[in-house]
Amino acid sequence: MKQIESRDNPRFKQLLRTRQHHAKGPDAGVFIEGLRLCKDALLSNVVFETVIVSQDYLSQTDLTLYDKSTEIIILAPSAFEKLCSTCNPQGIAAIVRSPVLFHTKDFTVRPQDKFILCESIQDPGNLGSIIRSADAFGFTGIMFTRDTVDPFNEKVLRSSMGSIFHIQLIQIDTVAETICQLKESGVATYATHLKGDEIAKDWIIRRPCAIVMGNEGQGISEETAKACDHLIRIPMKGNAESLNVSNAAAILCYLASTQD
Repeated sequence: MKQIESRDNPRFKQLLRTRQHHAKGPDAGVFIEGLRLCKDALLSNVVFETVIVSQDYLSQTDLTLYDKSTEIIILAPSAFEKLCSTCNPQGIAAIVRSPVLFHTKDFTVRPQDKFILCESIQDPGNLGSIIRSADAFGFTGIMFTRDTVDPFNEKVLRSSMGSIFHIQLIQIDTVAETICQLKESGVATYATHLKGDEIAKDWIIRRPCAIVMGNEGQGISEETAKACDHLIRIPMKGNAESLNVSNAAAILCYLASTQD
């Protein structure tokens, strides 16, 4: 257990850099803060590399929950507030090992699997909400392109409400290549598209499946549209031209879950 009082401490500066610069890669450290995220990470067996506790909250924190090899750092309250991005820090933060899989070859597709594939999603709130919906409706995992917003962006973490640790995250290189791999595993692909077929009341989604959601402004690329098995569109009776991507994802997640 290490106690740090000064913001000039070299280890404190390392922690601050980890929070400010989200490292990517299979061994990347991810900064999380707050009771809920730390609890969800624990329950999901995520590897904790460092646990950081404010001196004010030390008596309320059960450090025996963490592995003996985990680094424990106690920060002076002022230093802890500097480290955290939230207005009212909850006294605990951590650096955990990234749970992201970096290749589709790293997992095996099962008959009832359901995936969301995100192509170039840019808004952190949208990605966090998509992750939360996928978790709520029993999806297996979220696939995302390299140019999609970092799933461990602070806003993504907050909007996912802990779901980011309940569902598999898979980073992919290209959508078209991934769709080809998925088809080889018997996965049916459905992409949202303004020119897609309107979903009927008796719509049947074949399993295993992947639902492709595109960029907020551009939608899915033409290459992706050509690669997918089905182009679909959610029927709308109002005057809105389209739905927010996270709202559309939530509707499709629900419809897929009703066929479980």
